[in-house]
Amino acid sequence: MVRALVDNFTCDLIRRTVYDFFKNGQSPTVSEILIELQKKCEFPYKETTLRELLKKLGFRFRVLNKRRVITESRIVTWRYKYLNTLRSKRLAGHKIIFLDETWYDTHDVPKKGWDDGSCSCAFNAPVSRGKRIMVLHAGSSDGWVPNCLFLSARNIGDSKADSHDEMNSEIFEDWFTNKLMKNLTTSSPYIIVTDNAAYHSRLQFRLPNRSTRKDDISFMVQHNLEVPNPLPTISVLLELIKEANISREFVTDKTARDFGHEVLRLPPYHCNLNAIELIWARLKHEVRKRNVTPSRSDSVCRTIRECVELINSELWTKCVNRTRAIERQYIVRDSENDRDSFIISIGDSDSEGSSSDES
Repeated sequence: MVRALVDNFTCDLIRRTVYDFFKNGQSPTVSEILIELQKKCEFPYKETTLRELLKKLGFRFRVLNKRRVITESRIVTWRYKYLNTLRSKRLAGHKIIFLDETWYDTHDVPKKGWDDGSCSCAFNAPVSRGKRIMVLHAGSSDGWVPNCLFLSARNIGDSKADSHDEMNSEIFEDWFTNKLMKNLTTSSPYIIVTDNAAYHSRLQFRLPNRSTRKDDISFMVQHNLEVPNPLPTISVLLELIKEANISREFVTDKTARDFGHEVLRLPPYHCNLNAIELIWARLKHEVRKRNVTPSRSDSVCRTIRECVELINSELWTKCVNRTRAIERQYIVRDSENDRDSFIISIGDSDSEGSSSDES
């Protein structure tokens, strides 16, 4: 095994060298990167070692995304704002609540186990996915928010196969108001962390646009805007509305504010910053182990409820702490502060070996 001592300067030099190629409109090969590094310094490693170093630094040879520059810069900005807002709220004493939905297919049973190839090592479960049960809940390092569990199969055995048939803005907002908000203590404000699903983010109203009829002035009346007489063109009306600087707000945001709390939305593609995602993984694992009657929806729903009760504040705390560790990794990655030197082992396999359902 070859061990290469790579300091922060060398790592940054490798990154900058690769980035410089792309700035010049080139996609470099490993040999081209090596030649350029040798021009800049006495780079002591050969092409094979450089290839491993590139992998350890997060580089992969794959299809390039032409839109990544625009998309990634926006997401990084969103992530920066999210992490800093979350940090300031924690310092101010706000408690953090994580909410999300997941689903469970009734015919989902353990996928791995000891098997000799005979019918005696097989589950008596249909090969189809069965019915889909939506699960909605919220929790924090203190555990689940009490009395907030929502299952889509309210009539038991009547679950829809398509999750969108069971979850929409109306259902979610009713749960948010009458379950979540009313079961949070009002002694201290909460920050409600959620993603950007469409049914989480219904606007209270939509601003008029050029397709709006000119004589439809209800929006201006509702917002106490002076309506010119005679009516001007739609372009003039839109400009008057724009000058009024009417802020748009999501329904759930206003509901949370009315109860003294605040909604904080995750940046796109960052479900790993939502601690409840780790909880869902554990929940599904437990349900699969106990799902001995997969063809009965009522039994599966009962099993889900039992497994939810098994997840206590101790597990929630571990998941929240793991999520906070990921937050710190992003902060370090996005910051411009120098990092300590580190050792990269060349030749180590990236594989973690076989895994079992028991791990």
